[in-house]
Amino acid sequence: MTIQLTPELEQLIQKDIERGGYQSIEQFVERAIQLLHDEEHLLHENKEAIHDAIGEGLAQLDRGEGVPGDVSRIRLQENKISVKIAGPSPTISLNCKRTVFY
Repeated sequence: MTIQLTPELEQLIQKDIERGGYQSIEQFVERAIQLLHDEEHLLHENKEAIHDAIGEGLAQLDRGEGVPGDVSRIRLQENKISVKIAGPSPTISLNCKRTVFY
């Protein structure tokens, strides 16, 4: 199979290989496909829970329980920093209470 990539994508892949994250283009593509597959599987397996969480978030907005976008972005940034320090959680939380933008 032959795949044509844009020069921009080729540069991104090459940078990741040069950083040492991957040994070859093939390894990079294999990992990218696996991550995409895993993400699609996760979304499919949790479709109902995601739908319920979105519904609850919208209900919270209807009740006036939303959080301003800037506050929510700060919380997301804090969570991102804590994940970098502690590592990712082995579970996925779909609780969207008080993280809904308005």
